[in-house]
Amino acid sequence: MNSGSMPFAGVVGFGRRATLLVLTVTAAACAGSPARERPAEALPSTATRPPHAPQRPQQSGAVPIEQRTAPKVGPVTTLDAPITVEAVAPDGSWVAVCEASTDTNADGRLAVEVAPRGELHGDRLERSLRLWNGRVFPIDDLFAASPDGRWLVVRRAHRTELFDTSAGTLVDLGAGVDVRRTEPHRTEHRALVFTDGGLLFVRVRGREHAVIERSLDEGTERVVYAGRESIVRVTADAFGALIVVELAGPDRNGNGRFDWAHPPNDAPLPCGSPIPTVVAPRALPDPTIHVVVPRSGGAPRRITDLALVFGASLVRRSPEGALFLDDGTTQRTLADASCKGRLLFTDPFHDQLLLGCAIPKRPLRLGVELVTPTGRRPLDIDVADLALD
Repeated sequence: MNSGSMPFAGVVGFGRRATLLVLTVTAAACAGSPARERPAEALPSTATRPPHAPQRPQQSGAVPIEQRTAPKVGPVTTLDAPITVEAVAPDGSWVAVCEASTDTNADGRLAVEVAPRGELHGDRLERSLRLWNGRVFPIDDLFAASPDGRWLVVRRAHRTELFDTSAGTLVDLGAGVDVRRTEPHRTEHRALVFTDGGLLFVRVRGREHAVIERSLDEGTERVVYAGRESIVRVTADAFGALIVVELAGPDRNGNGRFDWAHPPNDAPLPCGSPIPTVVAPRALPDPTIHVVVPRSGGAPRRITDLALVFGASLVRRSPEGALFLDDGTTQRTLADASCKGRLLFTDPFHDQLLLGCAIPKRPLRLGVELVTPTGRRPLDIDVADLALD
């Protein structure tokens, strides 16, 4: 239900004097330009942050692992070649792009074309970050961005680094960080999550899989959860009170391994097309289990029937199909088993959600109901039946 912080925009062709545009509709995205080299320009010595992007405080506290300043490369003042825009800071202080800056196919021009199935043809695209002060530096991948856009997790030369775009510093998160993706397109990362003032990530050392929370201001780290099971996904609730760790569950088919719904891949994400690619999950993946960890401390709770996290509470589904809300001390029934309910939308800030219940004699439709603390109210809406919440 959370909106992505790194929207994909599309392929854009630029002329020599054109300004940077971020487009979501890219019908004219296949423009190219003659291949030519652009001289690098020196940075102005008195560069200041634009008025719309206020200066942020620098990172304080001891940093136990390597920290260094981001390279001062560029800037590139014009974009003469086709690019794809992958992510943009909310305040406009940086943009992540893939640019075809070299005539790699030797056809005498810089061009990228979108084929009928969405694949990109033409010159090779290379990913980079362009900062508010004009600096540009290459990256292999962009994994995650904080909601305010200040902090990024990037990959460069096989290193996973935390980039403070305000201070201009890069921190190597060290060996063993699990950056594998399970989705073949850019979505929220399965194991790199920004919370209020922190970064959650997974570190694997030997047979131990641990969830680490790193303080963004202090640079300190603490272990939130550790175990032997592979970690499938890490999420945090909307209020920042709970951390949910999804673990590899039982080997249902007895083949001696955990079968992921989407097999994980640690290769950098290729520069993408404006036409997204959707890959169907494995037909019969192994089940997962959840561990809910209070962020403020306390014993983790191992949950086998979690439907989803609702604020600081859990929506659980009984074996019979009933849905109930569990806040850790009390439980409230949301829908009995006869509803065969699916959760369509949640709004924990207003303590309400949309529930889909089976409609008699209409097996492929769900009737929509509004659920609040005072009860359920049917709405004059029905939607297609869903297999997932």
